[in-house]
Amino acid sequence: MNLEKVPFQALIKEFGLSKNTVDFIGHAVALYTNEDFKKNLAIEVYKKIVLYMNSMGAYGDSPFIYPIYGLAGIPEGFSRKCALHGGTFMLNKKVDKFIFDENGKVCGV
Repeated sequence: MNLEKVPFQALIKEFGLSKNTVDFIGHAVALYTNEDFKKNLAIEVYKKIVLYMNSMGAYGDSPFIYPIYGLAGIPEGFSRKCALHGGTFMLNKKVDKFIFDENGKVCGV
């Protein structure tokens, strides 16, 4: 079965997965918030499952990164990352527009 051509629903049927198993895979592992993932190509769901599995144990026992000192660590982490790449991180500022390069990536604000 070619995962790039079939919906995830086909894999559910092929392997006879129960509703609870499908719910666990879709919501707890692949982190989809609704049931639409069953209509997605199986390769998309597979890639999200692989990302979750590769994240397990990377930074502790959880696949999720949570700042040690609470949520205030999130903007601090962004500002540090921004500074490493020569940017300036500013809070509470209005954005007039985004400037995009020829590839469609943001290159300025």
